Amino acid sequence: MRTGGSKSLTAAGAPEAFVTFAREFFMSLIITISLITQFKIMAEEIKRLAPEAVWGYFYDLTQISRPTGHMKHITDHPKTLSLCTVMTRCLLLALLILGVTVEGHAQSLYVKTFGKADGVPLIFLHGGPGYNAAAFESVAAQALADNGFRVLVYDRRGEGRSLHTAARYTFDEALHDIDSLCRTYDLHRPVLLGHSFGGILALLYADKHPEQVRSVVLMSAPLALQASFDHIRNRCRAIYASRADSINLRYMNMLDAMDKGSMEYASYCFMHAAGNGFYVPKARTKEGQSVYAAFEADGALFPLSKLSEWQAPQGFHRNEHYTTLDLTDTLRRILRRGTPVYGLYGADDGLYSAAQLDALRNLLGPDHMITLDSCSHNVFIDRRHAFIEALTHHCKTK
Repeated sequence: MRTGGSKSLTAAGAPEAFVTFAREFFMSLIITISLITQFKIMAEEIKRLAPEAVWGYFYDLTQISRPTGHMKHITDHPKTLSLCTVMTRCLLLALLILGVTVEGHAQSLYVKTFGKADGVPLIFLHGGPGYNAAAFESVAAQALADNGFRVLVYDRRGEGRSLHTAARYTFDEALHDIDSLCRTYDLHRPVLLGHSFGGILALLYADKHPEQVRSVVLMSAPLALQASFDHIRNRCRAIYASRADSINLRYMNMLDAMDKGSMEYASYCFMHAAGNGFYVPKARTKEGQSVYAAFEADGALFPLSKLSEWQAPQGFHRNEHYTTLDLTDTLRRILRRGTPVYGLYGADDGLYSAAQLDALRNLLGPDHMITLDSCSHNVFIDRRHAFIEALTHHCKTK
């Protein structure tokens, strides 16, 4: 069963949400009262006006030919200007009310739920920053719902379909939104499925609210991005050397000299990773080909999956320096408290070295770490069936 759109999240915190709601409610109320008053004035004006003036106004608006003998210009009537003024005021007030409504709607996050209310609650935290949940929504959300999960997908504020929602791009804000989603949609102790950057948020939330999380699933998520950047540079250098690609080898030398904590350094690393196919499997399975073909045919969501924007990565980098984080100790702390954490990675994911995946397996334990062949960064596309099986096996237990 697919549902969605019945509720919206309007602010990072409850007090702020109440203040925003109250302000917009009373503004709308005042404007509505003014509009009613103006309509009453207009009605009185119409009563006093000659019928031919009213009909003349109608014909002017619709540009219908007037009957013979009608006034040539509505403004010839001595009281017509008063009517025009009142109606103009009403129109402007109506547009203002519409503007307030649109503005209030723009402050809502894009949220959609899948599955029955009694399903195992699961929140998907998309990658990025600056991306969205469109790919997961198209490919995997309903399939998980069909396997007993109640799935919630959303685009973070200031990203994707929530792009116009006011955002500060801080971890506190992002975690507060997860908290608010749990309350708004009555999700008791959900599974947090964090894809890529979303895995960072899943770990931070589980560390802050261990009692509110059933389990965490790290899907293609980094513990330390700097280790990934080192791996990307080393692997790209080897590829360029094998091709005798002197231009890109020069770029590698430039990367070596850059500030490793800068956004530019991170962006260039990701650019070279994408250019060398690190995000796609070496060879797709037939299932992966079929899933991806169906995704490409999704005229609504596939185009959205290709969109990204720069405000979110710049904002999170400026406020949180997320590219220099190392969450290894955070993960250890979460595990010591007893929160189950699972790893789900693709063997062909070029962002992570074998040493990184082995280190994560040692932390989580071999039973909590799955590495899938013929699979890269988007596990839920490349190996959807295995992805659903893994989540069903690990996360539906109480």
